[in-house]
Amino acid sequence: MGKKKKKRKQKQDNTNSIFAILVAALSNSNNNYSEFIIKKCLNRLRLSLLSQSQPTLPIPILSLLPVLLNSKCSGGIAGLSAEIVGAASLLSLETNEQIAADAEVVRGLVSLLRNSEKRVLVAAANAVLDLSTTSVGRQKLLESSALEALLISDSFDVKDPYLIYANDISKCEEAYKEGYTIALRGMEFRFECLANIADGLASLFGQPSVGANMYLTPPNSQGLASHYDDHCVFVCQLFGTKQWKIFAQPSVQLPRLYNPCDIVNGVEAESSMAECRQFLLREGDILYIPRGFSHEACTEDDGRTGLAEFSLHLTLGVEVERPFEWEGFAHVALCCWNQAQKIHHHASIESFSGILNLMSVNLLHLLIGLFGHSDPTFRKACLVGAVSRPSDTKDWFYLNQKTIFNELIGKISADSNFLELLSSMEVAIRENIDPFQQMRWLQLLDWNRETLEGHDRNLPFTEAEIMFPLYAEHKDIAETAFMQVKSKFCSEVSFEDVIERYKMLLGKYKETRKQYMNGMLSLHCN
Repeated sequence: MGKKKKKRKQKQDNTNSIFAILVAALSNSNNNYSEFIIKKCLNRLRLSLLSQSQPTLPIPILSLLPVLLNSKCSGGIAGLSAEIVGAASLLSLETNEQIAADAEVVRGLVSLLRNSEKRVLVAAANAVLDLSTTSVGRQKLLESSALEALLISDSFDVKDPYLIYANDISKCEEAYKEGYTIALRGMEFRFECLANIADGLASLFGQPSVGANMYLTPPNSQGLASHYDDHCVFVCQLFGTKQWKIFAQPSVQLPRLYNPCDIVNGVEAESSMAECRQFLLREGDILYIPRGFSHEACTEDDGRTGLAEFSLHLTLGVEVERPFEWEGFAHVALCCWNQAQKIHHHASIESFSGILNLMSVNLLHLLIGLFGHSDPTFRKACLVGAVSRPSDTKDWFYLNQKTIFNELIGKISADSNFLELLSSMEVAIRENIDPFQQMRWLQLLDWNRETLEGHDRNLPFTEAEIMFPLYAEHKDIAETAFMQVKSKFCSEVSFEDVIERYKMLLGKYKETRKQYMNGMLSLHCN
């Protein structure tokens, strides 16, 4: 049998196995183990679609999507199913139209836009945008009222009685007269000129995406109460004036996108609120607010006319996603270094030394993740992918980024808490929690992989749960191997060797963002 036929048969067998396991697990989905199995299957299918090793979405899997999208046992299952819909929609025109033609799938996807869980909502919104990249997909989405659901979806937890998110201009006028601030979300999806500004700002800071909202506030009014954002904000004052208060940051830790930390509490909160700087923005002024800094704004008398004016301002939110923080760059650096080791040393994965090496690398990824939780530098935005600066500052900027990277490597090298890493992984496996969930994006790096028995052995985290018992059984030997791997990585890793692969990852994210943007602009044009 030829290699192509063999691979095609292997993929078909894998798909059939996933389908059979999913059917069995769904028929008994009222226990945690079945839920765990469903997530495992969906994760494997999602990764195969993202890597495009799965050329299309098989009909049997497609038939299960309505059930999976409407799953009540866990938001994680519905969210993963939405991600699968999105990934499959980008495989080909044929697959996109195949999904769009299934009314139950489209309805299930649109229903998730009303989900209260943030991750599910984001996954559903992304999938809708993926599906809208074809004319057939856009038509089916419009017929299912996807645009209305997307625009009024509860993407933000807004409970302030003086702020209304609205899309109907007639309702805006009535609410404005009653003293409400009107917020128009996703402006970059409505106007190409704003989309270009957002894209330019994203490129300037080396990030994949920038969002844009617009706020219209009546005189003598305040929209949101004091709060902080999980993204950096540029406030652009378009009309009128607005008084802003920026409060001192009580903690050096930065909140993360979709997962903000509680940085303001107790005595620290009172102290922070007592210290603030005030800025009066007039037309043409721009104010930068870093993520994590509490702020509030209101329209009031500017001292010149004796009358308060209405205010219209645009906010541009620079969304720093985890792969493009310095933690993400460190993960990519470890992958690049490890790949270079595999090219020069062919240790068998079945050998004990091979297991020691692979598990040590996996634990090193966990260590970097722990630094991302505790060390503020690891959470800062990495600017390695930013657009080139003028020649007179390029060397300074490059050296600055390299200095930060060397500082991070120094911190990794100095850490020696092996037993804590081992314990955290043991607890996660025992509780059926994926210890590498927040790092799975690394599998988008798309290495030139050898596939053995249907498993991508060169991917990070591959079969870690299976190898862990043997690794943990020999703690002393494992610790020695881990320290050797860590020491070797920290002494050999090169900043220059990571840049190209990191920019490739950024390019993938930006390309996906561009597809979303074009899909949303097309929806509005219709």
